[in-house]
Amino acid sequence: LRLDWFLDSFCQTPFLRRLQEFQCPLWFVRHAAMAVLLYQLEAAGTAAGPSPLVEQVSAFPNSSLSQTATASESKDNEGDNSDNSSNSSEATLVREQASTFVSYCGSYQLSDLVKVLSQISSNNGEYIWMDWLCIHPGWDAFGQKHSSSSPPSETLQKLRKRYFHIFKEQVTTTPQLCLVLGSNSWCESTAPALTRLWVQYELLLAASSDKPVQVLLHPDHVQDFVENGLEGPDLNLIRESIEMVCNVKKARAIDEMDQKDLRKRILHISEGSIEGANALLLAVMRTWLSTKGMQQLQSRQKLQIEQKDPSLGPTATSFTNLAVLFQDQGRQAEAEKLYFETVRYCRRVLGDSHPTTMDSIHKFASVKQDAGKIAEAEPLLKHVLASRQQLSQQFANKPDALIELLGGSDHVQAMELDTLRANRQLADALRLQGKLAEAEPFYRQAVDGYHEKLTGTNSKEDERVFTAQNYWALVLQHGLGKLDEAEPLYRQSFAAHVKVYGPNHMETLSVLHNFATLLAQQGKVKEAGAFYNKALKGRRGALGEMNFDTLTTQFNLALLLIDNVDIFPGKEDEGRQLLEGARDGFTSILGEDHPNTQTISNAFDQRFPPAPPAPHTPPPAEPEDVGLGGEDGFDDGFAMMMMKRRGMNPALIKAVEGEDDDDDSDDSSEDEED
Repeated sequence: LRLDWFLDSFCQTPFLRRLQEFQCPLWFVRHAAMAVLLYQLEAAGTAAGPSPLVEQVSAFPNSSLSQTATASESKDNEGDNSDNSSNSSEATLVREQASTFVSYCGSYQLSDLVKVLSQISSNNGEYIWMDWLCIHPGWDAFGQKHSSSSPPSETLQKLRKRYFHIFKEQVTTTPQLCLVLGSNSWCESTAPALTRLWVQYELLLAASSDKPVQVLLHPDHVQDFVENGLEGPDLNLIRESIEMVCNVKKARAIDEMDQKDLRKRILHISEGSIEGANALLLAVMRTWLSTKGMQQLQSRQKLQIEQKDPSLGPTATSFTNLAVLFQDQGRQAEAEKLYFETVRYCRRVLGDSHPTTMDSIHKFASVKQDAGKIAEAEPLLKHVLASRQQLSQQFANKPDALIELLGGSDHVQAMELDTLRANRQLADALRLQGKLAEAEPFYRQAVDGYHEKLTGTNSKEDERVFTAQNYWALVLQHGLGKLDEAEPLYRQSFAAHVKVYGPNHMETLSVLHNFATLLAQQGKVKEAGAFYNKALKGRRGALGEMNFDTLTTQFNLALLLIDNVDIFPGKEDEGRQLLEGARDGFTSILGEDHPNTQTISNAFDQRFPPAPPAPHTPPPAEPEDVGLGGEDGFDDGFAMMMMKRRGMNPALIKAVEGEDDDDDSDDSSEDEED
């Protein structure tokens, strides 16, 4: 549709204006509008020269639609993943002319739709795509609604296939998608829009084709959305409403066939994952929200420069809210810059000691700590705690004045809880830098403070309490060697983890491993072995056998079994197998030269030293060459030796020796004669 014609001519038809006055829903107006459109087309056909409307509609005759659908039927099957390159030139012309695909809800009133679309800045001749005047896929060619109890007719199947293909082509090729919300406030109009499967399908198609998405609110609610939402205290309500409705499982379509087909196509886009589809929907809406927030902030900055009035510029809430939106998207570096701008603004306008300034510094420190910049976060957190302690001392005897300064008693309580969170964060920062003894008092203050402030709730089962207890016990155990003080903290933390998270949650298994290590240090070997076994079984199931945490638990259990054979009789072989597996596992994931691998290898060699090498024995001496080449095959000396070894008659031996002597004398006489 040409936007200017739609707004200025078509919707101003007396008959449609009368329907708007009666506040008829859009689905009802559609049938009347179709009749008006056909009448105008017929009238335009008899007029001299084609009108812009006639040009637009005639570019999409049934023949070209049929050709487009027929060419894509073989490819546009269950997943609808075709990339139709054989569209007619007329269809291509329509796609190039349309600048915006308008997504709307069928329950809207035509008057509301007109008001919202009026926000689109367009020049004369700009086209938008709306399926408002298209035939509904749940109706066949004869205007009969399909019944879910009977299979669809062949005509309806072809019509639906054509409709879905054109629908997908327009969403993925039109430059942008515009989601029109209803006439209610943000939270009231977001739910009905985003819980429609058609809208979710449109958003996912736009995301898969990298198309920008904008959301248009009713003009009556734009200012409230900006002032109380993007730049006000209701931002969390907006974020929560988006997270709540971006759920494919809970989304519905009026027609059962639509619902079935849409779920199928949505799963195809997300590669069969409902969670993936939900995450993609959430990412689309968060991107739009942060883009809208950035546009508003830049608009304020521009207005401040033009009017030379600082009061017109961005406020601390503007910077903070936009930083929160960036954090939702994982854009930590951009969020850190915005929090820094918040600190600068608060220090300049409110002063260094103002509670709001302290809040901004705390948030700045938190985003640095989340980014792994622990050393940079530490001094900021210490500054926040010192300033808040000074503030508490200043108003110790003037509670009413503090309530007035902060804007209410609930804000005082929020500041107290936020101070406890800063204690916990500082303790974590110190622990991660190896300053265990320095971290211990901050963990103590956090846990004791939560027990005191969390009135009306079971503080032992509060996540802030039992997670801090685990790390408090850890620094008592490894930093100060106070094993007896750490044990009850581990027991309380483990029991709360099991109750809140379940026995096989990763955090529960981590506490279980730490607790088993403490019990082994205390000499409670049997109980430690049982806990190590549970932790090893749980980590193998959750992380796999070749995981660092799994192998660490396996190594500790192996040493426990090997070094305590009196308590675990018959378990030494099992311990050796576990130790070998841990050594091979660390070698595989870390390499032979890694310190952890070397530690485990040394532990194995100490407990199972390699067998000493066999003593070196020289090879047997070769027999002396005694000359086996005499006239008779043997030397006389060799013959005499064999006769003696075999114990022959000494007289015979003597006779033989005598013969030898005679032979020698004869030889000598012969020599002399010669």
